[in-house]
Amino acid sequence: MGSKRTNYAATGVVRAEAKHVRASARKVRLVLEGIRGQRVVEARKQLLFSPREAAKDVELVLRSAVANAEVNQIGRAHV
Repeated sequence: MGSKRTNYAATGVVRAEAKHVRASARKVRLVLEGIRGQRVVEARKQLLFSPREAAKDVELVLRSAVANAEVNQIGRAHV
């Protein structure tokens, strides 16, 4: 059997996830659609000024993904 673990450093993908978030998937998805494809700096600015409560949780996950990228030395993570 193959391993389900993926070496994200080899693929260049940065991954972070949040568990036990008390927000509906639809509300979080609306926030994510607004920042998808943006650079980290622009996404963090948008999340900072977002009126949606789910933006706080998304911002924490984004910070975690940036930290993971820096630790694993994947590309250039702009904070």
